[in-house]
Amino acid sequence: MEKKVLPINEIFLSVQGEGLHIGKLALFIRFGKCNLRCAFCDTKQAWDKYQSIPVEKLLPILKQTRRATDFLILTGGEPCLNDLNELIRIAKKLKYYVALETNGTTYWPWLKRIDWITVSPKKKNIDKKILKLCNELKIIITGKKSFDLASFYLPFHTVILQPVNNNKKIASQIIRYIKHSKYNDHLRLGIQMHKVLGIK
Repeated sequence: MEKKVLPINEIFLSVQGEGLHIGKLALFIRFGKCNLRCAFCDTKQAWDKYQSIPVEKLLPILKQTRRATDFLILTGGEPCLNDLNELIRIAKKLKYYVALETNGTTYWPWLKRIDWITVSPKKKNIDKKILKLCNELKIIITGKKSFDLASFYLPFHTVILQPVNNNKKIASQIIRYIKHSKYNDHLRLGIQMHKVLGIK
């Protein structure tokens, strides 16, 4: 039987720098490849730079890092371009709390076993099955069209509006948007703290 391999761009231990789990220590597995390739993406290096690693080769890393944290973040690139069923099975056996960051365009049944799903939509094309499982929506704000996208997904229990590259002018626009939105209880200004601090 052919071994299951995954396109891995990098694996590292750091604190989560954005979203509702900000500040929490986590093991990050960043996957290569992406089906959208947005111009403002801050992880373009993951699109084409990756190693094909068998799932079982990740087991020692998962075991060793479990001593430091029980929080595993699967990110990209786009992790949902891969069948992660076996990886999730292993992580759950080690009692990891598994979080996943996705653009929401590709559904898999194993997504039901993920503990925390962050969806970062780029268009109005999220798979409805993923939207039902989503714990937080993160929208990268680059201009007016981004606010239109945010309005499309409201009301949602949590929508994080994140200024592209921590742009201060856009952050001010986000604050004004939140102040005047009738759904302000559902909205959060999101800053990429790891970039502010200059950490991984």
